Amino acid sequence: VQDLSFTTVNNVLMSWEHIRQIPNFDEVVGVKLFKLFFKLDPSAQAVFGGRRMQQEEKKSEDEVDDDFLNSPRLVLHAKNFVRMFDRAVDLLGPDIDLVTEILVDLGKDHAKFGVKTSHYAPMGQALMSGKKGNNDHGENHLYSVQRFSLT
Repeated sequence: VQDLSFTTVNNVLMSWEHIRQIPNFDEVVGVKLFKLFFKLDPSAQAVFGGRRMQQEEKKSEDEVDDDFLNSPRLVLHAKNFVRMFDRAVDLLGPDIDLVTEILVDLGKDHAKFGVKTSHYAPMGQALMSGKKGNNDHGENHLYSVQRFSLT
């Protein structure tokens, strides 16, 4: 993670605060995020205990198995992902080096479970796709969060 300006950090914090206002935001945002992630990279479902749907089961090419998405195991993982991201946002600013260290360590830990570096780009894309309205400056609420997550 690069050094971020005060303005960027402030925008990320304000934008993320809007997301925190969503009731049960960790689960709601987490499940939506993983659904989009799996649409972008269907092979990633296997890492999380899912399976690729057979062609005859799909209504569309990018459909993800709803039973898998709503499974207690995946919902818990999705919630934990959003909570981890929430903590990372809280550490922005002077603690950016700590955030970087924590995220690098998490990446190394996840490699043990089959997460590949090729999974990070689609997850970043999924995170960037969120649209939750605009802040006081007319900026998409997630835009600043997206810039943070991809630097």
